[in-house]
Amino acid sequence: MKQIIFFAACFIPLLWTACGGDKPKEAADTVPKGMVAKELKPQGLPLKINIPDSTFGLAVISETPEGVEVKVGALYDIIVNSASAEESDAMKYKPIVAASDELPKKFTDSSATDLRWEINLGDRTLCHFYHIVKIDNTTYYVRDNMNNTDNEFKKENIDKMLISAKSLRAIPPPAPKS
Repeated sequence: MKQIIFFAACFIPLLWTACGGDKPKEAADTVPKGMVAKELKPQGLPLKINIPDSTFGLAVISETPEGVEVKVGALYDIIVNSASAEESDAMKYKPIVAASDELPKKFTDSSATDLRWEINLGDRTLCHFYHIVKIDNTTYYVRDNMNNTDNEFKKENIDKMLISAKSLRAIPPPAPKS
């Protein structure tokens, strides 16, 4: 009889906890100070990304032929898009970048997910980046908008854009209605 009472004393609190009405809480969506989270769903990507807040400039998010452009002020301009087979591995994409124009490039970071390079134009140095993110079964890339000839990014600008690129994540599904 003592064993049954002991078993019940141990089992009932576990049963009470397991059947409780508390729902698991979703992990908080962490957004660092000075940044805001923006959804790219209106532009066709089921993603969210942290970008500089309005103190950095006005945010403009638009669809372009290259992908979704996220521009904030004059020193932040990125492209987000789903990656093709050759774009889904930075080391395979590196030769494409190297051959993209006649300007000599110095790669400062090369890994399976990141490329960073500089182009020295004598009195100025232009910096660029390319980042790969795998979310669920899809691979996306985030890169600086090097197609805009007005963009001349320094290392500090690229650092801020790369922080954003690394924050790319899926939009969590809506909570089930009770």
